[in-house]
Amino acid sequence: MLKGFLCACASLTCACCFAKVPTGTSCKATDFSGCPRGWERYGKWSCAAPASYVGPCMKEYEGLAQVDANEKRQLETSCNIEWPCEEQCERDWSLACPEFWAETASGYCVAPPQYRFEGCAKMISVGSSSTERQNIAAACHVKWPCNSRCGEDYAQVCPTGWLQNSDGSCQAPTKMPQAYAGPCEPVVTFANVSTKDSVEVKKTFAARCGVEFCAQEESLQPTSSSPDSSCPVGWILVGEIAPHCFDASYTGPCRPVVAVQDFHRIGHAAFGKICNTEIAVPPGGVKAPEHSAKTQMLSGPLLASGLILGQ
Repeated sequence: MLKGFLCACASLTCACCFAKVPTGTSCKATDFSGCPRGWERYGKWSCAAPASYVGPCMKEYEGLAQVDANEKRQLETSCNIEWPCEEQCERDWSLACPEFWAETASGYCVAPPQYRFEGCAKMISVGSSSTERQNIAAACHVKWPCNSRCGEDYAQVCPTGWLQNSDGSCQAPTKMPQAYAGPCEPVVTFANVSTKDSVEVKKTFAARCGVEFCAQEESLQPTSSSPDSSCPVGWILVGEIAPHCFDASYTGPCRPVVAVQDFHRIGHAAFGKICNTEIAVPPGGVKAPEHSAKTQMLSGPLLASGLILGQ
């Protein structure tokens, strides 16, 4: 195992012990030649995570790019990362800058902070030809954006696939394989931007952060989880700011409370196998029985024992 890749343990269980992340992309073939999807290569063989990375492993690793494919497959599972598909799109060489690089008013493309690839400058001219851009992409391990897959509509509040929070901010998707792996922070707000400047601000954000603002009819809307799929069968969903699954009568080998985000990261089937619970939606797709209407829905701060404070 590559030195430096460590699992992060929380509460009484280690997430890496049974958190088999479903990285199931639709790749015909995976490109294991370099860094994980969204990570930047620096030095000669090292990789740096984007600001959006929220997995359990460290954000910079020396020598990661030259690790063999089998070890990289193992790291996908333990570190909540994935390697990119082999070339699956036509690159738009008419665009001035590589993916995630920012165009400046002075006529240069500026690299994101984590880009430190040996032998390549962090600034390139926007006036380069298509051939020069292809040469730069090959030599400096950068990519030009794919041709857009949708009609752009900057009237959209959030980028495609991002959720709008109650405070008006936009939250990037975190579940694989749709998880955002761009260089920007996974939360952004455009609420304080004037209507006049909104389009340009969103265009700049889209180019720099690798997102799109698709027209509504073509937008990829995230699928909402039903109450049945949020928790194991018989457990109740408590809390709004930090939702948890809770079952006061649970006597299995795990704690009787688990954060919803941890439950989804671990996976329904894996959690059920380890903690001896039923999954909400069986593998065959048959919907599990509805929770009893008599179930008392409680909410409040949770103690370490799993009890709700004040109840």
